[in-house]
Amino acid sequence: MRNTVFFRISLSSLLFFMAQAGHAALEEVSVGGHLGLRGRTYINTYTTGRAAELRGPAGWFYGRVLGTPGLTSRFDWDRRGSDSWYAETVTRLHVRARFSGGVSTMLELYNYDLWGEDFRSDYLRGADAARFGQNDLEFLQAYVEVEDLCEQPLRLRLGRQSMLLGRGWLVGEKS
Repeated sequence: MRNTVFFRISLSSLLFFMAQAGHAALEEVSVGGHLGLRGRTYINTYTTGRAAELRGPAGWFYGRVLGTPGLTSRFDWDRRGSDSWYAETVTRLHVRARFSGGVSTMLELYNYDLWGEDFRSDYLRGADAARFGQNDLEFLQAYVEVEDLCEQPLRLRLGRQSMLLGRGWLVGEKS
């Protein structure tokens, strides 16, 4: 009963705001984006082909209740192993449209790729086929915004949007 009432109220308010947005005429369209290239290097990365090595005996950690006995590490702490280096690309493309009546829309696409890992060819097996199941293009933001709702200083934004809390330390925009 309670869910049905909530659903009816939500549906009727959505239809009301969509009807208001239907009267809007297109005033302005802006297109923009961001292209970021970054190289990363990790020295002393994980060991390959070896089990985790014991770095400190269990006697050094008396009363330890969590973890393995002693201190183990899978990191390669010397120059015997290989380091990890890769380049990555972040692409963001957005389209903003402003309509009359205080209605605007925003659509922002996001793509993240590692160079050499997202190529059409499967270089390990030599097959020239696309990798299925890898949907790299994402909607970062897609929303409709109505300002001055019912001639009141209210704003309604429906859809997916980036959130920034405080300085973005815990919850921030995807970059």
